Amino acid sequence: MAYPLAGKFIVTMLHSVTNAHLAHLKTGSFSQHKALEEFYSEIGDIVDSYAESYFGGLEFIEEYPTSVIIIAGSPLEYMITLKKYVETTRKELPQDSYLQNIIDEMMALITRTIYKLERLK
Repeated sequence: MAYPLAGKFIVTMLHSVTNAHLAHLKTGSFSQHKALEEFYSEIGDIVDSYAESYFGGLEFIEEYPTSVIIIAGSPLEYMITLKKYVETTRKELPQDSYLQNIIDEMMALITRTIYKLERLK
């Protein structure tokens, strides 16, 4: 079974590395700087794990969307929007536990980053 959203999900999550890195470079807050650094340093490997597991278990994706979701606003607003995107999209992706567990890792990192952006000043 093909999951047309899988390619878009992978691209969106890989793009979050760039979004977070740019926010990391622009912030004047040390705590935001470090929280975003942790996020962009970890999320790429988690997304790569999801993609490779998807390829091995279901199908190889050869074509990816060329447009990505760009979210304006503060780093906290971006992370909250990214969290909502993952929560919504995961329901339309394969429900195999090995893939959903990797999405859980993404969510843990996102929510940990939200906590740090909200509470650690």
